[in-house]
Formats: sequence, C-alpha cells, structure tokens
Amino acid sequence: MLSLVCGAVIVMLAVATLAGWLSYREYRDRVAISLIAASSAVMIAVDNELDEPLAFVNGLSSSPAFSEGDFETFGRQARSALSQYRYILIIQSARGEREYVNTRKSKH
Repeated sequence: MLSLVCGAVIVMLAVATLAGWLSYREYRDRVAISLIAASSAVMIAVDNELDEPLAFVNGLSSSPAFSEGDFETFGRQARSALSQYRYILIIQSARGEREYVNTRKSKH
C-alpha cells in the first residue's frame, strides 16, 4: 500500500513538474512575442518621427541659397520654414569651429 502511495506521489510530482515546465515555456514565448511587438512599435514610431524632419532637410537642401553658400538667405528661409514646427537647424563647419546657420538663434 505504501509503495502505491509513493508511486502516486511520484507520478503527481512528475505531472506537476511537466505542467510547470510547459506553463513556463508558454509564458516565456508570450513575453518574447510581446517584446518583439513592442520593439517593432517603437521602431515604427521612431521612423515616423524621423520622416518629417528629414523631409524638411531634403526640402531645405534644394534651396538655391544653400547650394550657392548664401547662408544668410538660407538661414532666413530655414527660420521661415521651421517657425511653426518644433525643429531647429544648425549647420556648422566639419570641426564645429564655425556656425553658418542656427535657426534657434533669431537674426534681427
């Protein structure tokens, strides 16, 4: 009788362990799927946030004043284009020793 009870307890422990392991794997898989979905949503949101400023940069870079190096006129154009948005544009020399355009600073 005692061996029957011990056998039943061992079987119950084995079933409980298997159920726990399967439950853990299912939980882990759901968490992984959730993390992938969240990461994807973040990447899409960041990509969408970058589209608008890139469109401004592409549009402003086609300015004749920019291509001619007339940064005074280009700065006015950039300030005008960006005035109603939360973006700023700063153009510096490669080493940063000279600032050509900074739409954060107003030119009077």
